[in-house]
Amino acid sequence: MFLLYIKKQTEEICLEVVKRNGRALQFVKEQTEQICLEAVKQNGFALLYVKEQTKEICFKAVEQHGDAFGHVKKPFVHVIY
Repeated sequence: MFLLYIKKQTEEICLEVVKRNGRALQFVKEQTEQICLEAVKQNGFALLYVKEQTKEICFKAVEQHGDAFGHVKKPFVHVIY
């Protein structure tokens, strides 16, 4: 992916990349909640690459694609289900 070749990843660059391809989140060195939210909005399955899930990120991922529920970590499963 494109982010592999960026030595100095900025939040702005990462946001633009994940807005176009959510699965690029796996190559983001410093994840922020905003970057993760944008990634799962574009592709719910990007939840697989979120290092620190929040309730909001999980909701957005499942909202984007219901099957992303399979990647929700335990503390949030009961909240979403």
